[in-house]
Amino acid sequence: MKAKVIKALAKKDINLFFKNKFFAMITVLGLLVYIVFYFIMPKTANEKLGIGIYSNIDLTRAVELVKRTDTEVILTKSGEDLENIVAKKEVMAGFVIPSDIVDRAKKGETISIELYTPYDIEPELKDAMEYIGKELIYAEFGYGLNIESKNIILGKDLVGKQIPIRDRMVPVFIFLLIITETLGLASVIADEVERKTIYSILVTPATIPDIFVSKGIMGLVTTFIPAFLFVLVTVGFKNFGNLLLLLLFGSIFVISIGFFIGSISKDMMSAIAWGVLFFIILFVPSMNVIAPGSLTEWVRIIPSSFLVDSLHGVINFGDSFKEIYKFLLALFGSAAIFFGVSTVILRRRFQ
Repeated sequence: MKAKVIKALAKKDINLFFKNKFFAMITVLGLLVYIVFYFIMPKTANEKLGIGIYSNIDLTRAVELVKRTDTEVILTKSGEDLENIVAKKEVMAGFVIPSDIVDRAKKGETISIELYTPYDIEPELKDAMEYIGKELIYAEFGYGLNIESKNIILGKDLVGKQIPIRDRMVPVFIFLLIITETLGLASVIADEVERKTIYSILVTPATIPDIFVSKGIMGLVTTFIPAFLFVLVTVGFKNFGNLLLLLLFGSIFVISIGFFIGSISKDMMSAIAWGVLFFIILFVPSMNVIAPGSLTEWVRIIPSSFLVDSLHGVINFGDSFKEIYKFLLALFGSAAIFFGVSTVILRRRFQ
């Protein structure tokens, strides 16, 4: 490989990329839009739980007890009002306490209370709300149970440190900035193959490895730099070393995807079609960051999960190198596979 040749080819590729007004626009515009979205999103998360209660009897003792747990309690004037605040998700659940509860308790009858919950409430949270409803009765009327509980939290403990939506979206925005450039790289490769300019380059002292390296440099410029600028503006220098490593390995992984798409594409249109398909597939793991628990463990078979999950851990939980090095190796291994397959395909097409 010749340094001068690679420099000239990389300069040509970068100029070719930014001559395409569409890719130049989405690179700059995407960076600006994600930065604006970040700053207009709420910077804090609401960790305060809320429940609604409708009852014709005095529940002062129970309400005061619940409020001590930093849970907001809204007393409604009617069952209809309770249904409305639950439907609008102003509270997590609502309880209707029957007015004859005391008489039933004295007779030893079974006491039933109505629990209103949103349609999309998690089963575990619904069970917790049922327990809270029973505790309301025990607290107010003294029908208590001697219960000792030990709280064992599996996974990351988010109690007292809920993540604001804008911080949760930072890893997703970084990923979007990086993955979008896949289309540009794939289009440049497909365009040169379609126009047969790649064969003209091979007549010069440039070799196929020179072409690959120059395309890789162009890919780094268009993926790493926008993501790096976004991190500086939004995250700053917090855990900076680990973030740089993730951006570098993530960019290399995305470049390998671009090479693969470019190698299997016959022209610009097919490159865009394949690019959109890969974009959709690779974006799926991001949904677990936006809405935790929305997807099951199967999503981890998609290589982009290594990048999104590790970015989320470093930015929002301060994960150390010890906790992310496996993700880095997985990204590097995935990139090596895509580069290897792309090299074989492109060599057969060029030679």
